[in-house]
Amino acid sequence: MFLGELAEVWLDSIRESVRETTLASYRVAVKRAVRYLGGKDIQDITEQDLRDTETRLVANGDSYQTARMMFNVLRLSLDCAVKEGRLSANPAKYYTPDKGSYRKAKETRAVSAPDAERIIKQYPFLHPYHMPLMLLYGAGLRTGEMLGLTWDHVDLKYGCIHIVRQLVHRKGGRYGFTPLRSASLVRDVVIDGRLKSQLSRWRSDQKMRGLLKRGEKDAFVCIETDGSPINYDRFVYTLRKQGVTPRFLRKAYEDQANETAAILKENLSMEEIGILRRQILRRGNGTSEEAFSLPLEGKVAADRLTDEVGIA
Repeated sequence: MFLGELAEVWLDSIRESVRETTLASYRVAVKRAVRYLGGKDIQDITEQDLRDTETRLVANGDSYQTARMMFNVLRLSLDCAVKEGRLSANPAKYYTPDKGSYRKAKETRAVSAPDAERIIKQYPFLHPYHMPLMLLYGAGLRTGEMLGLTWDHVDLKYGCIHIVRQLVHRKGGRYGFTPLRSASLVRDVVIDGRLKSQLSRWRSDQKMRGLLKRGEKDAFVCIETDGSPINYDRFVYTLRKQGVTPRFLRKAYEDQANETAAILKENLSMEEIGILRRQILRRGNGTSEEAFSLPLEGKVAADRLTDEVGIA
């Protein structure tokens, strides 16, 4: 029996006992495990195969959390085979990914601001991937948040994006919205003038091409040329051919936010920073464009500083 067949048996056995979102996460992890080990009979999988797989995960830029989920699903699947008598011992039973390897890889593969700009320039304004890249790099959105962003959660008047859910792709090409992993991820993201202007042009272009009908507010911001949502797998694969992942672009955004925080700390008093943060958190005054000339999100920078000194 091959791993893919075993994984389907295991998923069927737990279908009724786990939440739909958990099952969807397991399916993604199974797909990844099958990609690396699916060509081997389960009886031929060894601990060395697991080490080789982890080396490839690190090289591909996958995170420690991704690897941990994949090996956990692999262990549970092989446990199922042991219980059914298909396997004498589980080679993944005590295998744990090396967290340090992923941390080192992340540090060495971080994308600089010029690199991020170079990648975005390869996908000009009308390309379907231009706006997804801008939202990752210019607003620090997670991939699922970016894919699930709809126009009713974009406030162009005040330059703010409301993050309340994410898009998950399911088996058979289907997709659906799911809640964010924790309540703390529900947030308002203040955007700069550059991204605000591009989003405005992007919406106008969708209307001109008939992809956004008058009065339609819940249409996707990031779409393919036919109006369907951006396909996660194709998008990530395209980025990986450039040697990056969506997470690296978010890291570039966070690095710039930290740099802005340092600039604010050097030039503003703690009292002024506290006032600035309260203005930014009070939606509807356009503070982001007036307060920052750099193409960065002011709220993140102000949050870092005010958390540090305890200003509410």
